[in-house]
Amino acid sequence: MSVGYANLDSHVKGLINGNYPDQGQVHYMVDSNFRTAAQGWSKADRTGPLDLYEARKAGSGGAQYVFRTGDYGTDTLAMQAGVDALVDFRGDILFLTPGSYNPLTAVLLNASSMRLLGPPVRKVRNSRSTITSTGGLTNTLDIPSGIDDVEIGFVQLIPVTTGNSIRAVAADNLFIHNVFWNTTLPAVSTGTQGIVFETTSSLYPEILDCEWLTIVGMGEAMEIGLTDNLYVARNRFISDASTWANVVLTAATTLHAHFHECYFGGRGAFTNVFTGVAGADQLVVTDSYLDGTAAAFSAFETGFDATTAIDIAEVYITGDATGQGGVLGTLT
Repeated sequence: MSVGYANLDSHVKGLINGNYPDQGQVHYMVDSNFRTAAQGWSKADRTGPLDLYEARKAGSGGAQYVFRTGDYGTDTLAMQAGVDALVDFRGDILFLTPGSYNPLTAVLLNASSMRLLGPPVRKVRNSRSTITSTGGLTNTLDIPSGIDDVEIGFVQLIPVTTGNSIRAVAADNLFIHNVFWNTTLPAVSTGTQGIVFETTSSLYPEILDCEWLTIVGMGEAMEIGLTDNLYVARNRFISDASTWANVVLTAATTLHAHFHECYFGGRGAFTNVFTGVAGADQLVVTDSYLDGTAAAFSAFETGFDATTAIDIAEVYITGDATGQGGVLGTLT
């Protein structure tokens, strides 16, 4: 089912190619506080514009396809109700209509082939749907073991201090795209992380066209210790006005991870971009760019066995002041 697809330009249609097919059911998550009742965005009597999405109910059974946060005790309960209504393997969508969603406890993305999507945008920082972690939350979006083919896209994630925005456990074929990880709100903590793969390895995850921002010294954007054939492309990792200790953390169990056409830069600095341990077939970085100085590039990676664990190709750095294009980077 299309979601305003006809009104999108060709560029955005290209970005979401295949994301909104007429397969599976679209369920709508509505932020009841996005507009006031007087403005009529969503009303208790269900006469607001977004309440009309209920007209999309299918069949005479009157199944619920619209989940308003105001109808539940917490945003967590509302989001979980929306996920629980999805059907495995059908490609159902929980579509986050514009607004801010504030889960207090983990939302379990426990439907295989489900898609958690906000409205498509050309620039990830302009995401219209935001998930802000609150309370003592450890994992905001939690993908349990054996839940495969999950897609997350077109949302902004604001983590809580010492919390993980996404956790995946043996979640094969995970697809994350057009996500903005924004750490402007949490307090300084190296325990604050973007996505963590743990417990059991996840096979073939892809993370495309995302941006990871740290204003202060946060933890890793990605902890990829338990991944096999991870592919990360066209991601931007921005350290702004501070020093980012470790951007990506690997382990001996990281197998065949590939970072391609990524950018590491900003007004801040990096202590280490990639931090890992010795091991075979771990990590390759290609056609990427580090905005720093030649001296800073010595901290591009640490802890690896350079003969087997990490390799780079066509990775350039700036700051050498010798001409255009920067200098070709080498491993320590």
